[in-house]
Amino acid sequence: MRIVWHEWPSLTRSLPALSSIVGSYGRNFRIAMPLTGVGVPIATFQIIRQEPSCRAPSRGRVLPWRLDVLLLMLIIFIQVGYTYWLSVAVLSASILLIRLRHQLIAGFKSQPWVPFIFLLMFLPLIFERSVDFDHDFLRSGREALFGILMLLIVIGSRVRPLAVNMSKIAVSLGVVAAFLLTLVIIQIGALKSGVYFGLPEEAYAFGDDTIPGALDLIYSDIRPAATFSEPSYLAFICTSILLILLSFFDSTRRMLSSIVIVISVGILSRAASFVVFGGGLSGIFVTRIVKGRNKLLILGFLALGAVATILIQATLLDGRLNVVDRVLRGGSSTGDASVFDRFFGPMYLMPEYLPTYPLGLPSSLVQRAISAGAAQIGTNGPALLMNGFFNLLFQYGFSGFIIALAFLVRRDIIVSIYLMSCMMFNGAFFAVDKFVVISMTITIYHAIISRKGGVFRSATRRTEVEMAFPKARLLNGEMAGARLRSEKGS
Repeated sequence: MRIVWHEWPSLTRSLPALSSIVGSYGRNFRIAMPLTGVGVPIATFQIIRQEPSCRAPSRGRVLPWRLDVLLLMLIIFIQVGYTYWLSVAVLSASILLIRLRHQLIAGFKSQPWVPFIFLLMFLPLIFERSVDFDHDFLRSGREALFGILMLLIVIGSRVRPLAVNMSKIAVSLGVVAAFLLTLVIIQIGALKSGVYFGLPEEAYAFGDDTIPGALDLIYSDIRPAATFSEPSYLAFICTSILLILLSFFDSTRRMLSSIVIVISVGILSRAASFVVFGGGLSGIFVTRIVKGRNKLLILGFLALGAVATILIQATLLDGRLNVVDRVLRGGSSTGDASVFDRFFGPMYLMPEYLPTYPLGLPSSLVQRAISAGAAQIGTNGPALLMNGFFNLLFQYGFSGFIIALAFLVRRDIIVSIYLMSCMMFNGAFFAVDKFVVISMTITIYHAIISRKGGVFRSATRRTEVEMAFPKARLLNGEMAGARLRSEKGS
C-alpha cells in the first residue's frame, strides 16, 4: 500500500501513530520514507508486508500438514463406524482436539463465559417431567460438550489462527472433490438402472435409516449421496469444502476448477440447501474479492459450469430439472416432502409450540408434543426433527435461540452464513460429526484469511493507517493486515 501525504504539519502529528504501526508489525514490514525535498509539502510512505511462504516458512521450518490432510480425508467416511462412539467421527474429533488445543485454550481465554451459556440446555430437565431422565440428561450433556468445544474453537481460531500448509490443503481438497464427483456420477448411472451403489447400511454408525431399500429403488426418486447416508449430508460436506476453497480464491486462481467441481457435486445431488447456501457463499465471495472485468468473467465461468451441470443432470435423469423445482414445491406437504419437513413444517408449528414450551422439552417428549400439530399440516412428528436449528428450538425453547445467536453473531458475515447453513442440514447441530466438520472448516478458513491479511475487512471500518493519515490517498489497493488499534486507542 502506498500513502501520499499532502500537508507537512499533519504528517508531523501522525508520526507517533506510524511508529506504533511499525512496532505492532515488527519485522513483517519494512518502511521507505523518501521525501521530495525540504520545504516541499509532500511525502510518500510505502509499507510492504513480507508474507511468509506456505511452502518454506522462516527458519527452515515446514508448516504442519499431515494431521490436516488426514482429517480432510477422513471427512469422506465421517459417518462410518460400528457405534456412535466407535466411529470415524470420534476418531476425527480426538485428532482435531489434539491439533486445535491451542485454539481451544485461546477461545476460552478470550470468551470465558462460553461454558456457562450451555447450562441453559438443562433447564427442560428441571421444569419438565422426563420419561427417561438418564437418556435426556446424557443427551443434553453430550450436546453441551460438543457445543462448548465448537464455539470455543470458532472463537479461538480467529484469535489465534492455526498455522497451515496451504498448498497441501489445496491439493487434498482437490482430490476429495474429484473423488466425490466421480462417485456421484457413477451413482447416478447406477440409480437410473435401479441399483444402489454405495456403502452398505451396516457400515454407518448413524444416519443408516436413510439408506434406500429395494422398494425405494423401485418406487422412490433416490438421489446420489456419495459415501454419506443421504444427499443432504453430501450437501453439508460440499458447502464446507466450498467455503475453504473460496478462501483460496482471491490469490490462487487454479482453485477455480476445484470450486466448479464441488458446485457440480452439489447440483448433481439435487440438494436444495446447497443451491441456496452454496450459491449465496459463492456470490458473496466473488462480489467482495474480484474486481473490474474479472468479476464478470468469473461469474460467467461459474454460471456456465452450473448450467452445464444442470444439463448433464437433465440428461442423466430423463429431463427432470428438479433442483430449483424442489425449493419451489417445498412450501406444501403435498410438494417436496424433504424441503417441507426441514424448513416449512417446523416454521408452521413454532408460533404455537414456543409459547406453550418456552424452555423447551426433554428430547424424549418432543416427538409426542409435536405429533398433533404435525398431523394437522400433513406430516408426522419425526419428520419435523431433521433441521438442526429448529431442533434447538424444540428441545431448548428460547434458550436454543440464545445459543444459536452465540454462534451466528460473528464479525465475518461469511462465517455467520456458513454456520446458519450448517444448522439447516439434517440431524442435530451439536453432534460429533458436525463438530469435526464445522470446527475444521472454520479453523482452516480463518487460518487462510489471516495468512493473506484479512481480505474481507469491512469497508466501513478503517485501519490505523487510514486514521493516522485522514487525507491520504490509498494506491495499489488496501493494505493486507489485521485491524490495528485506532489512533485514539494508542
